[in-house]
Amino acid sequence: MWRRCFTCACKVSSHHAIDITDHAVAIHLYRIVQEAVNNAVQHGKAQKITITLSVRREGGMILMVHDNGVGLPTDVAERRGMGLRIMHHRARMIGATLEVQRGARGGTCVSCARWLIRRSVLGGPGAVWYPRAEQRRGAGVPAQPGH
Repeated sequence: MWRRCFTCACKVSSHHAIDITDHAVAIHLYRIVQEAVNNAVQHGKAQKITITLSVRREGGMILMVHDNGVGLPTDVAERRGMGLRIMHHRARMIGATLEVQRGARGGTCVSCARWLIRRSVLGGPGAVWYPRAEQRRGAGVPAQPGH
């Protein structure tokens, strides 16, 4: 469903219910979306924004924010703004990767992927999601033996 706010229509979708039980992960994802939407409206002059959160078959989730604005400036890497740097920092804090690129049909696409693997806990029937070892190391958490 599209919802119009000011001069921009925004659609939020998720094909499955996704329970994010880690409060820090939820807040960082929320702030990444907030900054991406703010950039799309203020700098990209977007008329439409689509926000999608989905589960990956390989394990994990991906958050995507697409807009139909003017796209990224060619000198984006040289700019001194804090928004993109903070988005990348927030992604690293939760063991995720963040990509910001020009959309295939214009505009900008921000994607934040958090890959997970499923491990049983104490041999019981339940399972818990853990970040992959290489992501824990990238987020400043030491790798544990056997992961």
